[in-house]
Amino acid sequence: MAQIRLAVAQPRTWYGADERRNLDEAIRLVSQAGATECDLLLFPENFPGPYRERGRFDAIGPLSAAAKENHVSIVAGTSEEPSLGATASHHRSCHRCGRHCEGSLPPHPPGGPLHLSRW
Repeated sequence: MAQIRLAVAQPRTWYGADERRNLDEAIRLVSQAGATECDLLLFPENFPGPYRERGRFDAIGPLSAAAKENHVSIVAGTSEEPSLGATASHHRSCHRCGRHCEGSLPPHPPGGPLHLSRW
């Protein structure tokens, strides 16, 4: 039976003007996971972002490149602004070959988020 070495990240989260620091931290953790021969690295929901409408940035492209460079598959999150104005969370998995696939969740309901994902 094949074994998978799994790592779960719980990084500090930056908001506002410092939000892009989350991407730097995520890439650092991907590099660290690769150094420990980790097969799969899981990030918290919607990490590394962006979280806000203003100041949006591409996190998935650089994470895919880091996954490929460090031979680690990752599951990370981001968000995008749907046309109705409610933010939807998107979970992305980036494979160690550099490809990524997308799974989206519905917009968060007014009472708070509770979503179950099947992979």
